[in-house]
Amino acid sequence: AVACANSPAYVSFLGRKILGTNPVAFGFPRTNGEEDPIIIDMSLAATSYGDVQAAAAAADDVLLPEGVAVDARGQPTVDPADVIDG
Repeated sequence: AVACANSPAYVSFLGRKILGTNPVAFGFPRTNGEEDPIIIDMSLAATSYGDVQAAAAAADDVLLPEGVAVDARGQPTVDPADVIDG
């Protein structure tokens, strides 16, 4: 089985936002049917857009962790407002 979800392009690749933060999941049964299936469940992003929005809405100046977000020019940023504006 394969499961995917749609999302606007928020994840940067080679300096351009082209991927969504959408999760991707795969499930494969084992050939003998007696072992647990192989399950892969992952996200394409280092953080969620919801976390970016929560940091931007926080009363105090909450910054994002280093290396998880870029601004409109594709430059690394820790400022959630730069991410939302980009």
